[in-house]
Amino acid sequence: MVIANDQEDAAVSFYNHPQHLSRANLAHLSTLSAELSEQLFQGPVLTQGNSRIGIEATRHHLILVVQCLEANTRDWATDLSAQLVPWPPLGRVHQGFLRQAQELLPRIRPVLAKELRSGMALWLCGHGLGGAVASVLAAELALNEDIELTGLCTFGSPRVFDNQLAGAMEALLGERYWRVVNDEDVITRLPPRCFGYRHGGQLSYFDATGRLHLGGGQPWWEGFWDRCHYHGQWLFAKDMKDIAEHAVDEYQLLSLGSKS
Repeated sequence: MVIANDQEDAAVSFYNHPQHLSRANLAHLSTLSAELSEQLFQGPVLTQGNSRIGIEATRHHLILVVQCLEANTRDWATDLSAQLVPWPPLGRVHQGFLRQAQELLPRIRPVLAKELRSGMALWLCGHGLGGAVASVLAAELALNEDIELTGLCTFGSPRVFDNQLAGAMEALLGERYWRVVNDEDVITRLPPRCFGYRHGGQLSYFDATGRLHLGGGQPWWEGFWDRCHYHGQWLFAKDMKDIAEHAVDEYQLLSLGSKS
């Protein structure tokens, strides 16, 4: 997708000053994620295994949109790939998400070399598992490869890092690290914190009425559901695509204000 000049100029304040996140910016990023998921993305798309990266390049910014196959939750939340593995020297990360990110890195490096210019804003975003892998890619680029990352924005992402690595990402990115959650999206509560995981970034969420809380505090349900010890094991038998509150088009509608 190539943004028209007037739309592009309106987006500049966000992409170069990410602390000014707005609903319009969320609408743009969530629309990119939805278009990639629905195979309607208008820019170049790279494919690697079960992952894809959509590329939006303008005069002012380069956005890499990550999409991963949304599988049965048991495939990534409860099996061995959900183990936290060392990510030297800063902490631990979800093994499956790390593996997918490292498979994508060789495809991304040539894009950055070709498209990224001085003064351009570089953003990573993604929905669900794509958001999780985008988070690991952000850590790889910013912490391991010393690439200046303007921002990271995820929609409905599960937990990815342990406390130490989540803290390192927050310290590095600060107000450039955004996590967007639908209040009713159970996927964002996995893997359980009892496995050693925690979320990172500034939380913005849509409440049950569709109202957006930008940079709001932690909703009460975040801790409540963890204390329930996951008695609702039915969740693990469902495909993520069958959970309506988690769907990428649900996040798009919420971001556009169509569900308020």
